[in-house]
Amino acid sequence: MKRNIEKNAKLTDFFKRLKKNEEDGNMGNLPEPADSDENSVTITHSACNIDSTPSTSTDSYFPTENALETFNNSNNLAIPTDNVPSSSATSATPSENSSVTVIHSAYPIDNITSVSDSETIDYYQKVFDIGVVKESSEITEFQKYKFLKESWYPPGNYQFPFSEHNKNNKIVKRYLSFKHLNTYEWVTYSHLKRGLFCKYCVIFSKPKDSKQLKGLTLEPIIKFAKLLGSQGCLENHNKNKYHIEAVLDAQNFIKSFENPQADVRNQLHKSRASQVSENRKRLKPIINSILFLGKQNIAFRGHRDDGVINVDENVSETNEGNFRELLKFRVESGDETLREHLRTSSSRATYVSKTTQNDLICCIGEEIRDAVIRRVNAAAFYCIIFDETTDVSHISQMSIVLRYVDIDMKEAREDFISFVDCHEENFSLDEDTLEPILNGKVLARTVLNVLTKLGLDLKKCIGICTDGCSVMVSKKCGAVEEIRKCIPHAVPCSCYNHALNLAVSKSSTVHSVRNLIGTVKEISSFFTASSKRHFVLKHITKTELKSVCETRWVERHDSILQFKNELPNILQALDKISLWNESESAKKARNFATALRNCEFVITLCCLANIFSITLPLSNLLQTKNLDKKQANDVVSITLLTLQDKRDDASKYYLSISNDAKQKLKEINVEFSMPRITGRMVHRPNPTVSSVDDHYRITVFIPLLDSIILDLKDRLSENKLNLYNLHLCVPSVTKNKTDEEIYQGIRQILEQFPTIFEENDEMSFQKIASEMLIWKKMWDAEQNIPDNGITALKECNKHLFPYISILLELLCCLPVSVASSERSFSTLRRLKDWIRSRMVQDRLNGLALMHIHRGICSSLNVDDIIQRYASQKNRRLEFVI
Repeated sequence: MKRNIEKNAKLTDFFKRLKKNEEDGNMGNLPEPADSDENSVTITHSACNIDSTPSTSTDSYFPTENALETFNNSNNLAIPTDNVPSSSATSATPSENSSVTVIHSAYPIDNITSVSDSETIDYYQKVFDIGVVKESSEITEFQKYKFLKESWYPPGNYQFPFSEHNKNNKIVKRYLSFKHLNTYEWVTYSHLKRGLFCKYCVIFSKPKDSKQLKGLTLEPIIKFAKLLGSQGCLENHNKNKYHIEAVLDAQNFIKSFENPQADVRNQLHKSRASQVSENRKRLKPIINSILFLGKQNIAFRGHRDDGVINVDENVSETNEGNFRELLKFRVESGDETLREHLRTSSSRATYVSKTTQNDLICCIGEEIRDAVIRRVNAAAFYCIIFDETTDVSHISQMSIVLRYVDIDMKEAREDFISFVDCHEENFSLDEDTLEPILNGKVLARTVLNVLTKLGLDLKKCIGICTDGCSVMVSKKCGAVEEIRKCIPHAVPCSCYNHALNLAVSKSSTVHSVRNLIGTVKEISSFFTASSKRHFVLKHITKTELKSVCETRWVERHDSILQFKNELPNILQALDKISLWNESESAKKARNFATALRNCEFVITLCCLANIFSITLPLSNLLQTKNLDKKQANDVVSITLLTLQDKRDDASKYYLSISNDAKQKLKEINVEFSMPRITGRMVHRPNPTVSSVDDHYRITVFIPLLDSIILDLKDRLSENKLNLYNLHLCVPSVTKNKTDEEIYQGIRQILEQFPTIFEENDEMSFQKIASEMLIWKKMWDAEQNIPDNGITALKECNKHLFPYISILLELLCCLPVSVASSERSFSTLRRLKDWIRSRMVQDRLNGLALMHIHRGICSSLNVDDIIQRYASQKNRRLEFVI
C-alpha cells in the first residue's frame, strides 16, 4: 500500500510539471489532451509503426526482445492485422449527430507470409497480452493469474495509437498515453487489439446484457476522446456494478491462488486435500511405468488395449500391450495403491487409455524440453543444428538440435529438441497448394517458428549448422541464408563429417577404385540375401561383413578395412558356394571369386585401406559432441598434411603397400603382375613402364591420393574452416602471436559478432586487449598449455578474464558436424518402425525426448508432471489442491 501511495504521488507530481510546461509553451508540438468535447468525429486508428522506422533503442515491445521485429523483417512472420474491433465502447460513443468513420491502419509490412491464427494466439499468450483472452476459448488458472499480475505493459519507447477527430472542420489527434494506463490500475492496453481493456472485467465479468459490456470488456476502446474526467468513460466504468463485482472476484482469485490453503473449497471440504493426495498416489505408478517404457524405447500398445484392466486375472488370453502388462506386473509385485486404483476406480477414470497415455507422454516431453531450454537460456550463446529426413510413414521429419556450453560443467553439449513435420507445419490441407515444396524458405521458417515457440532469444544464436545439400547452403535461397536474414550475426558452419564422407565417396572416380567399391557392395549383398550363404560365411570368418553404408560414415571405412583382412576367408566361402547344386548361387560365387583373384583388385584394396586407416580417426573424432572448432581444424590439417606427405613421397609409402599386397596375393595364390599393355588404351590407364610396382603406383595409388586430397581441400577450404580469430584466445596460439596480430584479430571478432558485448566496439576492444595481454603473460612460464577451446575454457577464471571467457565460450559453441541430428534419425528409425508407423507427432516427440535424454528423464519430479497434466484441462479426478 505504501509503495502504491508513493507511486501515485510521483505520477501526480509528474503530471503537474507536465501541465506547467504546457502552459509555459515548452512542450513543443505535443498533441492536444485526449479529453475534450467534439461534434463531428473521424477516427483513424493507427497502430504503432515499429517496422517503418529503424529503432536504435535496445528495448523491445515484448519480453522476447526483438524476435517479433526480426520475424517481420524476414518475411517469415506477420503480426495479425485483422480481429480489430469495428466499434468502440458505448461510453465513448459520439453524439447522434456525429459522423464517424473508423479506419484500421495495420502494420505497414509488405510481402509477408502470415502465420495461422492459432500460432498468433500462442505467441500473444506468451507475452500475456490481455487482448488474446477474447480469442481463447479457455484459459487456465495459471494464465488468469499471469494476466492479472503480469499483463503486458508498453515499454518507455512505445508509440501509442491515436484517433483523428473532426472538430469544427479541423482534424485533431487524440493520443493514448501512459497517463491513461496509470490513472486506473485496472486499465490495460492490448497490442493485439490496439485498444484499452479492463483486465478484471475481461476475465471475471458475467454479462447479462452484452451491450453494456462492450467497451473495455467484450471489445477494446479504440476512440481516445473522453477517456478521463468525471464524465469520462474510464470513470463511468469504474463505478459500474459489474466492474466492482469483477474486481472483488479477481482479488479473491489472486488471494486463493497465492495461498491455496486459504481456498474456500479447502476450508469447506477438509477432506479435499487428502483426496487430492490420494489421487496423486494413484497416478504416480502409471507415470513411472510410462517413464520406464519411454527410456527403454519399448512399445506401449498391443492389439487390443482398451477397457478396464482386470487385476484379479493372472493370465490373459490376449496380448494387451506392454504398458497394461507392466501395470499388471506392478500389481503382482505388491503395488497395493495401483491395485486399489484399478479395482475401485470408474471405468472412465482409470487413466490408462491411449488418450491418457498421449497426454502424459506429452507432459513428460514438455518437462524434459523445458529442462533443456533452461540450460540453454543459462548459457551465453547457442547454435542451431538441423537436418531433414523421411520416416517410415513417408513424413518429412526435421530434427532440431541445440549446441551450447554448459556453464556448470564447462563443456559443449548438443541436445535434441524436437522432430517437426515440415509439411504439416507449413502447409494446410484446406489451402489450394499445388505443390508443397520444401525449399530453403520453408525449412528456415520451420526452424524459426520452433525457436520462437520455445521462447529462445534469437540474439544469442551465433551459428547455424546443416549438411552440404543445396537446399540448405545455397547462397541464393538456402535455408541457412534465409535464417540469417532474421539472425544476421549467426555464422554458417559446415559439417566436416559430410565433407569427409563426400571426399571419400569421390575417390570412386578412379577407375580401379570404382570397380572395387562395386564388387565389395555386391559381395556383401550376396551373402546377406540368403541364409544359406550367410551361414557359410559366418562359419568360416566367424563374423559378418559390413556393407559400404552411404549414411554411416565410419562403416564406409570399416567395411574396406574388414574386407582386406578377411579376403582369404571370403574367397574360401565363395569357393565352397561355387560347388553347390544351386546353379544361381554357384554361378555368382564363381564370378565373384574370379573378380577377387585379380592383382589389380588386391593392390587397389590395399591402397584404399591404407588411406582409410588415416581418415578413420578423423571421422570418429568429428562425431564427438565435446569438440570445439579449433581442435577439429587442427585434426583436419594434420590429416591433410599426412596425406600430402604420402603424395609427395609416393614411392616410399607405396613400397610398404606393395609388400602388403604381395603377401595377400601369395595367400590367395595369385601372381603379382600388371595388365596387358597395348598401343592405344581408351578405357583404363596405360602408362609405358616396365615395373609392375611403378604401374600400380602411377595408375592407382597416386590418382587415389590426388582425388581425396583435392576434394578435401575444396570441401574444407579456409573459408569453411574459418575460426573468425576466436582461436586467439587459446593459450597455445596466444603466446605465439604478436601484440599487433592480437589487436587486429580482436577488431575482426568485434566486427563479425557485434552483439555479444553490451558496450560499444571501442570500449570492448580496450577491455579485451587488456585481458589478452595479461592472459598471454600468464601462460609464458607454464609447461602444460591448453591447445583447444574446451580445455582453455576450463582453465579460464571467469571473474579475472570475463571477456576472454565469453570469447572462449563462443568458440566452443560453434558446431563442427550434424552428427547429433543424424543420431536422432537413428532414434527415429528405432522408435517409429513399421509396427508403430501411425504414431502421432506429439507422442513421437515425447517418446524421443525420453529415450534420448535418459539422464533428465530419470531426474524428473513426478509431482511436476502431475501438476502440468492437471493444469491442461479439467480432469475427472482432482490432482491439484
